[in-house]
Amino acid sequence: MSEDKVAEARIWAPWIGIGLAGVGVGGALAAASGTMGPAAIPVWVMVLVGVMVLSRSPIARALAQRISDPPDALADGEVADAVYGELDELRIRVAEIEERQDFSERLLANRSATGSPAEGS
Repeated sequence: MSEDKVAEARIWAPWIGIGLAGVGVGGALAAASGTMGPAAIPVWVMVLVGVMVLSRSPIARALAQRISDPPDALADGEVADAVYGELDELRIRVAEIEERQDFSERLLANRSATGSPAEGS
């Protein structure tokens, strides 16, 4: 897939999800109408009022802003310097842990070779 198509798919994915959720809610309301008959009218009204209230909420505004303004992504192969710094730090920590593990293994091997019981037992 080309980069343009991937970017376009990322833009449309949330809208497709919202549309599918709407179809699901509509199907559920249609099923309720078929089961309940005219008594389902208050259910429809409550759902529609709830959707209108939610569509005006700060969460809905934030979701709409996120969908309309996708974050700036780094170019292909470009990684932030902070990521490289953190990776170097993690490599150093892993090397220290390996040294500690080697020391512990040598210590345990020496104890078992001499046959002395472990301290505290």
